[in-house]
Amino acid sequence: MWPQARTLLRASKDDLSYRHLYRQGIELGREQLRMEVAAGVEACKKLEQERRARQLALEHFYEEQRAMLQEQLRAEQLERSFREHAQRAMAGRADAEARRAAVSALGGLKDELAYMERVDYGVAK
Repeated sequence: MWPQARTLLRASKDDLSYRHLYRQGIELGREQLRMEVAAGVEACKKLEQERRARQLALEHFYEEQRAMLQEQLRAEQLERSFREHAQRAMAGRADAEARRAAVSALGGLKDELAYMERVDYGVAK
């Protein structure tokens, strides 16, 4: 073979080797990009799941707080209702006791007036 042909053959083989290495490098770069994209997608999914979990936890917390508040309000309403009922009952008993005292006092005054009329206010007739 001629020296020029050998040089061209060697250059052609070197060129093919470089092209092959270049293609491998490009392919490795693409694979790395695919892996980075997949990792990014996976990270986004994980962040979304965590956000969703936090949101559900907050909703559950607020739901429990609302339920506890409603229970507390119901208990306070029952207590207020009981106190109002007790106050009405006590007021009714106090009114009845005051009426009995007034009736008793008026009866005493009536008896005293009747006695005074009988004795003519201490003046003899």
